[in-house]
Order: sequence, then C-alpha cells, then structure tokens
Amino acid sequence: MDLNKLSEDQKKAIHQCINALIYGPFIPKKLIHTLTGIDPSEYVSFLNRWNYHKEIKEEHKKYIYQALLQLLWYPHNRFDVWSDYISYPKESIEKVFLNFEGVEKQKPKAWNGIIQGYFTPKAQLLWDNIPNEIQQSILTNVWCQNCDKTTIITNYEGGLDELGRLSIYGKCAKCFKNIETIYEIRDGQTGSKQE
Repeated sequence: MDLNKLSEDQKKAIHQCINALIYGPFIPKKLIHTLTGIDPSEYVSFLNRWNYHKEIKEEHKKYIYQALLQLLWYPHNRFDVWSDYISYPKESIEKVFLNFEGVEKQKPKAWNGIIQGYFTPKAQLLWDNIPNEIQQSILTNVWCQNCDKTTIITNYEGGLDELGRLSIYGKCAKCFKNIETIYEIRDGQTGSKQE
C-alpha cells in the first residue's frame, strides 16, 4: 500500500491510533503483545519511523490493522478519554479500519467499546451475577488454537451446557476462527475452563 494514496486525514488517524495504543489508557501494556502479536517496542519503532514510510510493507499492515482493531473492539471502556488521544470519532476510525487495503473485512460486533454478543435468558441471569471485572477477564482471555494464544472472544453466543455451566461460543478477534470457553460456578467457587 502506498501511503501517498491515503488521505491526510487517514494518515493522521492511523498515526493517532497507534500512538493511543502505545501511550494511552486503552490497552494494558502487558496485554499489547498478547492481543496483537506485536511487541510494544516494535510499535514504538514503527511509530518513530512513520514520516519515513513511503510504502507500508506487507508485514507492517498488521501493525495498523491490530492497532485499529484493539482500540475499536477491546472492552477497555475508556471512550470517555478517546478524544484526548484521537481527534477523530470512533465511527471515522471504523471506516478507516473497514476500508484499509489488505486486511480482513469482517467487523466484530461492538457497541460503545463493549464486545457484543447475546445470552439465552437463563445464561443471562448467571452472567449478570458475575462481577464486571471477571466478565471482562472471561471475554478477553479465551484460548484460540489457531493463534496458539489467548485472545478476545467476539460475536459470541452464551448458553448453559448440559451440566449447567455457562458456555460462550464465538469468534477469535484476531483470526475470526471459532473459539469457546466454559465458565462454571461450583460450591460458591468460580472459574473458567477453555475448550
């Protein structure tokens, strides 16, 4: 992709997003590599060389793709400070993401930064009784066999399995392959089991 084919606004938006990923409060630093597969130091180096990139090499497209993906769909719940780091609204960044040449065109379901899915009525009752921080941990720490690492589950469906456990089935936010996690409550103890 020739950077000169991007509008100045698109270039500025992408630069701000990568900067926000590295220096903003959106993604915990220890999770950047886990979620993107890219070490934060590599992002810093890429950002520092930004003005020298006349062309984005194939291996660098993932830097942009992952930065936009995680800022838009990781459940950071920090859209309150979005404008402090990115001068473009979320909807504009979504358009850049979906039109970016060479990336997957699937768009995870999301609303106000919360990864979306749905539960059956009985599963929803169980889910609503799980503390918010544990809910976030469940959705952002699912094992993907294809990626061979933990990932975010998106576009999910939640129900109860035959043992009464909460089963969440959806897509890996990185590769969009099918993934599943089981969450169980027994004798007042909680825990998740990867399937």
